[in-house]
Amino acid sequence: MIGSDIEYADLVTLLIENGADPEVKGRFWLHTAATKKWAKTCSALIKKANVNSKTGKDETALHKACATGDSATILAILEAKPENIKDYQGNPAHVLLPFDKEEDIKKNYDSVIKKFKDNGFDLSEESPMERSSIGLLSKASHKHGALKNMEYLIKECGLPASGGKACKKPPLFNAASNGDLELIEFLLDNGADANAVVHGVGYSEGVSSLSAAILSKSFADKGGKAKAVARLIKSGAKPNDHDKEVAKDDADILALLN
Repeated sequence: MIGSDIEYADLVTLLIENGADPEVKGRFWLHTAATKKWAKTCSALIKKANVNSKTGKDETALHKACATGDSATILAILEAKPENIKDYQGNPAHVLLPFDKEEDIKKNYDSVIKKFKDNGFDLSEESPMERSSIGLLSKASHKHGALKNMEYLIKECGLPASGGKACKKPPLFNAASNGDLELIEFLLDNGADANAVVHGVGYSEGVSSLSAAILSKSFADKGGKAKAVARLIKSGAKPNDHDKEVAKDDADILALLN
């Protein structure tokens, strides 16, 4: 029984060489392969299939691949230089990347982001569904080279350090929550708003990056937290009574807030 990506890819190649049409009306073989994370099969199908073909919901194979977070499949489809098509909800494919959820995409998002840019995609483009590349990527901060990739997005791709309108949780908030002092400093150095707050997320609505830093237990040490809080305040963050209440048992942090 045929079951692996390599076996399907070999079969697809054989069928195409013998005249099979992967564009049979109503059949989306490339979309199916992308959903199943079959990178090699996608590469075989793309030799004859239209990489820009759309389902009834205007989804392309690239949308399907991005939603899975499988970097090999995404890169295989990007090799065919697809157009930047929006689905029925107005989402460009790149805003579906699950940077914060799937381990594979976390480990390989530098090559995926670069390939999107090389293909001419505007990574600063947001969606009506309030999704953005930088907002999703910043959730993965602290691990897997977040600083390097945020540098690329901001310096090379021109994305705003504050995350843009669609970013419900500012990158600075995520960096503070993750105890990532280097990323906090980088974002502030590149224009992030020290007073930006979370919006559209009920349980943390209105919470600031300063509050996130004070509450975080993820800093490498106590000194790192103090440096982060001091830097945020120096950059204009305004402590409130809640911040002081939370920090009341930490004399060093409380002194910075007063």
